[in-house]
Amino acid sequence: MVLMSNIKEGNALNIFKNRKIVMMLLFLILVVMPGKLTAQAENPELFIKIDVAKEVKQFKENKWITQTVSAENARRDDILVYTITYTNKGQSAATDATIVDPIPTGTVYLLDSAWGEKAEITCSINNGLLFQKPPAKTTILKSDGTREEILAPANLYTHIKWTILKPVPPETSGQLGFKVIVQ
Repeated sequence: MVLMSNIKEGNALNIFKNRKIVMMLLFLILVVMPGKLTAQAENPELFIKIDVAKEVKQFKENKWITQTVSAENARRDDILVYTITYTNKGQSAATDATIVDPIPTGTVYLLDSAWGEKAEITCSINNGLLFQKPPAKTTILKSDGTREEILAPANLYTHIKWTILKPVPPETSGQLGFKVIVQ
């Protein structure tokens, strides 16, 4: 039916007189399309929700307590906590799921702050082209012309990537996150 929608009314009979085309259409309708519809219905569908909060420290009952509050009024040097909740709303398990999040503009990644339930964490210092396990390393050119590999400073981090190590069954959720400092 979908294939016929682009055929003009006068030409439809001429096309159906050609037996090969009729056989091909029947094959598509009876064999290929049901398989594709079934496969699509069984695919995992990972939905992502991102929450942002501001981390604050308060002195209560003779000790410092860290808690999170609304990030509406973030200012320079505030620490923002990004929490990513993923949920599989599909009909089958999501395997080898990967979530990549860029470090927000105007912030710097807080080193060693990325976390994730049952996830391998990698990071990028080149806009998501390559990922490496933290701490990220970069190569610098020294004044004598030699190269030296050093730990990348926090301001070079551009993306965090989580590879979820176990299948995510339908209607199952998990959380990931990281912290940044507002510049």
